[in-house]
Parts: sequence; C-alpha cells; structure tokens
Amino acid sequence: MRGKELLTSDQRNMFMSIPDDISDHDIEMYYTFNLEDLEFINKHRRDHNRIGIALQLGNLPSIGLSLPHDRYGSDDA
Repeated sequence: MRGKELLTSDQRNMFMSIPDDISDHDIEMYYTFNLEDLEFINKHRRDHNRIGIALQLGNLPSIGLSLPHDRYGSDDA
C-alpha cells in the first residue's frame, strides 16, 4: 500500500518535465551552467549526486523556486 501522495499528478509533472512552450532564451537562462555552477556541481563526489544537483540548479528556477542565495559558500558537499 502506498503512502499519502504529497503532490497531484499535475504538480508532479510540472516538477519532472521541461515545459513544451519554453523559449530558446529561457533554455539558455535556466539550463546552461556557468563556471561557478559547474564548480559547485563538481564538488559532489558521485555521479548521482552531481546529476541531482545539476537538475535542481536547472529545474527549480524554471518553476519559480531557487536554492539559497549563498549556495556556493559552503564546502559541505
């Protein structure tokens, strides 16, 4: 038996996909990493950790959320 669902199907789809109507500008803005982003991503030890961080950096801002402003200040990777 599954536990209580936290998200509706529509909410889950919003978090799990890139919108169909996204512009080239928005793809560049949200899904292209700068040198600072890449350094932060590469601090994480294993491939699955780096992929998870990269997905969060790219996907959260595209839906109006973000990581804390000082996300690069910690060495607790």
